[in-house]
Amino acid sequence: MPVALEQQEGEALRARWNQFQGHFSDEEHIPLVIIESPYRSLLRPLLTSIDTIQGMHPEETLTVLLPELIVAHWWEQPLHNQTALRLKAALLARPGIVVTDLPQRLHPRE
Repeated sequence: MPVALEQQEGEALRARWNQFQGHFSDEEHIPLVIIESPYRSLLRPLLTSIDTIQGMHPEETLTVLLPELIVAHWWEQPLHNQTALRLKAALLARPGIVVTDLPQRLHPRE
């Protein structure tokens, strides 16, 4: 469940998702829910959505996938992943939630 900070960003993501879904049958279709946050707030809308989903399915374990940038140099680390760290900290004490990091390599500019 991505958070779109701008409407164009959400529309572009939905178009890419629909193109991706075209490779699968109707039975394998995965719905995409985009949280729109026009005030550039990421944490609060995402936590509210997580609470809503958990309230609808209290007996289920919820897995939150977070992209984690792998930087090329050690000094780049403080510049990236701060939002993911805050979200992990907010979800740490909540029962029934598993947080999984998805490493993505950030390539240096040429």
